[in-house]
Amino acid sequence: LLIIPALDRGGSPHLLDRPWVTALFITGLIWVIELSVWGAVQPGIPVKPTWFAVVIIPPVLVSFGGVYAARRRWIKVKGRIARFTTRGVKFSLSKNTAVALGYSTSMIAIVAITTSFALNPISDGPYVGVMWGIALISLAASLMAYLYVEYL
Repeated sequence: LLIIPALDRGGSPHLLDRPWVTALFITGLIWVIELSVWGAVQPGIPVKPTWFAVVIIPPVLVSFGGVYAARRRWIKVKGRIARFTTRGVKFSLSKNTAVALGYSTSMIAIVAITTSFALNPISDGPYVGVMWGIALISLAASLMAYLYVEYL
């Protein structure tokens, strides 16, 4: 995450104009979901490195390959789309709505983390993993709302 600003120097907010960051975020989201489900199904069971590699490497290949293919297609279509769109009519989320979304997703994350600490890790282990997954996704949503308010 520390090298993302060095990789992402584009000024366009479209996801396909930022292929490295898009592929990295898709991979991270897949890993969070994958490892949360894996930890909920088999809590506390050691995993062999070969199985770990079999689970971790394919999402990297699929997400980076998929974003690369979508980007190639996007470059061909981008010019044609720009001619047909009107410049003054585009959807824009108000800053107040984005701030409200940021606060609400942050509160969801805080409630999920607090709930995970209140649960018994021995008997409610899968639910603890689900709560942390909800918290991570909610924090990502609040971060995106912050970026929208500050930079777009």
